Order: sequence, then C-alpha cells, then structure tokens
Amino acid sequence: MSYKVISRKLILVAPLLFFIIACMRIYINHNENKKNIQNFISEQARLIDSLYITHRNYYQNLYINKVIKLDEQTLQGLPAYSAAKISKIFSDNNKLHITMQTVSDRARNPKNQADKYELQAIDFFKNNKNKKEYFAREDDFYQYATPLKIEKKCLKCHGKKENAPLFISKKYDKAYNYKIGDIRGILSIKVPTFYINKIFSKQFFASLVYDFLLISIVSIIAFLLMKFFSKQQEKIEEELNARTSELKVTASRDALTNLENRTMFKENIDKFDNLALILINIDSFSQINDFYGHEFGDAILIEFSKKLKSICVEEENCKLFRLSGDEFAYLVINKPEHIVVQKAKLLSKEINRQTYETKGESIELNTTVCVSLEEKEQLLITADMALKTARKNAKNIIIYDKTMALDREYKNNMLWTKKIKEAIKNDKIILFYQPIINNNDGSIKRYESLIRLIDEEGKVISPYFFLEISKKAKLYKQLTKIVIQKSFEMFRENDFEFSINLSIEDIMDKEINNYILEMLEIYSVSNRVIFEIVESESIENFSEIQKFIKSVKAQGCKIAIDDFGTGYSNFEYLMRLEADFIKIDGSIIKEILVEKNSEIIVSVIVDFAKRAGVKVIAEYVESKEIFDKVKELGVDKSQGYYFSEPKPSLN
Repeated sequence: MSYKVISRKLILVAPLLFFIIACMRIYINHNENKKNIQNFISEQARLIDSLYITHRNYYQNLYINKVIKLDEQTLQGLPAYSAAKISKIFSDNNKLHITMQTVSDRARNPKNQADKYELQAIDFFKNNKNKKEYFAREDDFYQYATPLKIEKKCLKCHGKKENAPLFISKKYDKAYNYKIGDIRGILSIKVPTFYINKIFSKQFFASLVYDFLLISIVSIIAFLLMKFFSKQQEKIEEELNARTSELKVTASRDALTNLENRTMFKENIDKFDNLALILINIDSFSQINDFYGHEFGDAILIEFSKKLKSICVEEENCKLFRLSGDEFAYLVINKPEHIVVQKAKLLSKEINRQTYETKGESIELNTTVCVSLEEKEQLLITADMALKTARKNAKNIIIYDKTMALDREYKNNMLWTKKIKEAIKNDKIILFYQPIINNNDGSIKRYESLIRLIDEEGKVISPYFFLEISKKAKLYKQLTKIVIQKSFEMFRENDFEFSINLSIEDIMDKEINNYILEMLEIYSVSNRVIFEIVESESIENFSEIQKFIKSVKAQGCKIAIDDFGTGYSNFEYLMRLEADFIKIDGSIIKEILVEKNSEIIVSVIVDFAKRAGVKVIAEYVESKEIFDKVKELGVDKSQGYYFSEPKPSLN
C-alpha cells in the first residue's frame, strides 16, 4: 500500500470521523440541554418558592397576631387574595414570564382554585405525604409545586367553623375541618417553555456553529497533510521497505530467547523433506513461575535455551526452535533414524543433569524428550501424543510409535459407558475410605471418601478408568449424588470427620448444589463434612464458587483445596475460596526427599498457611521417611499408603 493511498484515506476519514463526533456531541448536547433546562427551572422555582413562602408567612403572622386587623378592607391583603394579582405583575415583569400562586382544591377565593394540572400536583402530595416537591413537563409549560400543609396556626381559620373568626365564618362556608398535616393546597409555579427554549436554543445553535467550524478546520488540515504525504512518499517508502525487512527478522524470532519461533518452525517443515522432530518439554515449569515469579522463570528459560544451543549447535541439518512457554524443538534434516534417536538420548541425559543458576538461586530442571520420525505433516501431532504417553508412564524420553494414537485410548468408551450404567443400576458404585492422620499424635479423626466401581467380574475399578468417560456419557452427576448420599450414610452414626471431592463442574451445577443442601438438612453431619475442591481445575466464575462456599459454611461445613501446588495454584486463589485446609499435591510430596524444589514448595505453602490460619495436609505419604520429612516441615496432617490404603470399611 502506497502512502498516496494512505493520505487519500486520511482526507476522507478524518472529516468523516469528526463529523461522527460532532453528531455525537450534538446528541449529547441536546440531552444535556434538556437536563440543564430542568435543573435551571428547578433552581429558579425553588428560589421563587422560598421567597414567596417567606413573604406569605410574614403577612399571615401579621394578621394572626392582629398587627393588621382582618376586615373587609384588609381582606385583600391576605396572601390568598393578593397572590393572583402579585403573580400577574410578577409574570409581566420577568423575561421568562414565570407565574406563581397559592392554589387549592377547596379554594375560598375562586381565583385560587387549582386547574387540572395543579390538581394533579395536589393529588400527588396527598398520595405521597413525605414528598416535598413536584415537577412535571406539560405541553406549554413546566409545572413546579410545593405542598402547603396545615399547621397549628392555620387551624384558626381552617379548623372547625365555629372556632373561626366571626368575620371568616360569616363570609365563607367551605375550607373548614382541616387537621394538622393535611394538604391545604400548593404553591404553584409555572414556567412557560417558549422563553426557556429560546434561551437554550441560542446556546445549542452556538454549539452547532462551533462543531461546523471544527469540521472545516480538520478538513483543511487533512488536505494539507495529503499534500505533505504526497511529497514525502518516495522517501517514506524507502524507509518502509528497510523497516519491513527488519520486522520480518523480528517476527521470526522469539523475543525472550532469540530462538526461531513456532511460525518459523512451520515454515521449515513446509520447506524441507526427510525430517525428524525432537520435542523437549520442561516438567512442571509452572511451579517455578508460581513460587519464584515470572521474571525468575524467564531468566531460567534464557539459560535453558543457551544450554540447548551449546549441545546442538545450529547447522544446516539441525535447527532449534521455541514453540511455546516451556516447549522447545529440534528439527533434524536428512539424518538417519538411529542418529536422531541417539542424539535425543544424549540430549536428554545432558539437560536432565544440568543445574541452572540465576539471581542467586540454583535450579535443577527435569525434562521430557519425545522423538517423532513420522511424515512431516504428522511430526508435531505425533510428538505431542508421545509427550502425553511419556507423562502418563513417567518416562524422561520416548519415541513415538503408532500404538500411541489417542483414538486407541478411547475405543472402549461405549463399553465403559455400559459398565457405568450397569453399576449404577445394580448398586455397584461403592465408596472406599482412606484415613487422614494427625501428625502430632498419630490419631485418626478423619477419612476421605473415594469412589470405586465393581465390575461384572467383581473387580474393584479405580475412577481413573471411568470418571472422565462418565462426564462424556452424562452420568457424572449421578455418580456425584451417589458419593454424597453414601458418605453421609456411612458417617451419620459415628464422630469421624469426612471429606468429599467436588469438581468445579459439580459446584457450578444448580442441581448438585440443591442436592447437597437437601442432604445436609436430612443428615445431621454438617459440622463434620469437608468439601474438597479439585484445585487443578481453573475457575472462571469465582462469584458462583464463593456463593456455594458461603452456603455450605453457613451450615457448618469446611472447605479444603485439593491438589494444591499444581498448575493453577496461587495464594490469592486460596484466600478467595476461604479454605480451611490445603492438601498438597501428591506429585510434590512423592519427590520431597530427592527434589530440593519440592521441599522448598512445601515449606512456602506451610509458612503461608500458618500465617493465614489454614491447616495443611500431605497426600501420597508412602514411607516413614516421607512422613518424618513432612512433619519436620510443619505439615499438620498426612494421608497415604504408609498408614493405610483405601478400604471399603473404616479402620
């Protein structure tokens, strides 16, 4: 695109943009004018109201206190009589022609009888005793009114007729029998719209003229800019071409490590044939970011990328890329398969025994290395499949073969769906219970309820094999209800506390929410239930989760965060969920004797928890040595096979 085109667009777009802005300003000014008119009228009316009422009260008191004797001659000095004449004079002598008058629905003086608009105001005050103002826009005027309420002094003339002054009782037959607080009438102030609109229309027109001038000026400036860009076109296009070349280089590189990025990885796959892929993924890198911070994590990634460069210097037949946050790739070109595999094994051995030092800290990284020797269109997909298999089987290095295809993993879904349905129907969904130990005295006061399925051969099946399939088959909700009901039934007759796992999906489900609250009402176990929220799931709607937590805590239940320390861990999450317990993820506890990072993570969690008044539970405590270590670090409770495997009955 040339700059001549850009400048032409500018000359068209800039005035158009300001025209749109001007239209918006006109619309806004119009609405503001309407508001300003009402505010102006209200302010003027309040001022007139205040002055008039002061004047009225003053002259009323002169008559009441007999400073002025009330008779036929002085009667016309009463505000009720003088108001109409004063209003006429006042209207003729103010440029807005505002009228003011005290009027009533039971006026003694016919000139003070309320018209239909004023009667609406009187009815408004009668129906809204506490209201002090009435404001309405009529066809030709604005109606403002304040109520005239009967006071004690008013009863002299408007109370019982027999108690009124003789002159009044003889002259008038109506407007008696009022009580204190009754609405006698209103002070009616009317402001004609014609004169008000005339004033504000001038202001509005001035705003239109201003916007027109602004559009004209902008159009002229845009035209001058077009000429300027035309003259500078050749020079700028030369600079642009130079910059474009520079940007192409920048766009092909990862900003942090300066390695070629995923875009260049795809371009190289398209460009070359006879390729192999070595995929390197840093294990649990999110934990480093969680506990050391992203700045520290970035520094580690830079050091790690330098190490990868030093192991395999980039040549024509070996290219290094950063694909994502903690994932790197070697693209090997025209190399025999056995050489690629050998290179991958050497690479895995080298990087997994390396210590990385930055910002005064030493970190050991574990990595998973995956090799794909498939067709180039399938390289990345198959390497990702191999990565999933490696993680599942806890392998540091793995070479993809076709038996790893993910569709094999799901081919028995229909069979498992049938098994789950049969188990639900035949009451073969059962619970196992694993004790949770108090680290101070070794006592057992709590169990965790764990779901199991008994198949047609009587085998006990772990939820690993059927829970995810139950979600796809829409049977998961039934399983959750079974776990809740059977847990409540098991612990209703004893004093043990017990915990039930709930997913975010469970908590967000209104039906499950209501079922939990119903069960809490039926069973008297509220003060012994702990709901464990699976921490490895992200939470998008915190307000709904917090609502659930508040509702069950109001019943006396407690909240635990399960698998704390995994991908979504952070302490803000913990505090927002008002947790009573943290269960540290088993993958951290299992490595605590051999992995320094795991020990650091546990120490940080325990320190924070103690400050926050939250109890800490260690999962997967499988040996005495691990038990001793978690006690040493200050963990409150432990759970694992060292004490007992899950069993169908309580120990």
